Amino acid sequence: MSRRRSRHRKRAHEAEVNVLPVMNLFLVLIPFLLLTAVFAQTAIFEFSLPAEGEPAEPSSEEEPEIVAFAVGISRDGLNLVLDGVLVEQIPCRAGQAYDFSRLTTRLVQIKRDHPQIQTVVLIPADDVLYEDIVEVMSRCNRSGFTEIAFSGGLD
Repeated sequence: MSRRRSRHRKRAHEAEVNVLPVMNLFLVLIPFLLLTAVFAQTAIFEFSLPAEGEPAEPSSEEEPEIVAFAVGISRDGLNLVLDGVLVEQIPCRAGQAYDFSRLTTRLVQIKRDHPQIQTVVLIPADDVLYEDIVEVMSRCNRSGFTEIAFSGGLD
């Protein structure tokens, strides 16, 4: 009979499950998951559709002509490109220095002729110095081009 009691006590002890480690795991995981969750963001767009049977009003404004303007920067000089056409090539002065004053003059002329242009795309070659790129950016900004973008380098 003593053998039966010892077996019975052993089984009762084995049946007990310790859930404390699992609870600790959830205690750490739940705040982490809540912090990393992305909640839906909604936006409201206000617009009005014409009433049924009412013709849509054509816009009285003409769409502005989109003109692409780019400045290529290479060791040989600066290339001004307007709508894919080379407008002017400004060669380097003696001593491999860029002619920034001539660049500024041409940028002001282009801005005056095409006031709708806000963006200039800079296309620097791989061997152009950083200081020269910054100077071209500064000249473009001072000439009225408020947005400056970069494109792949020239070969």
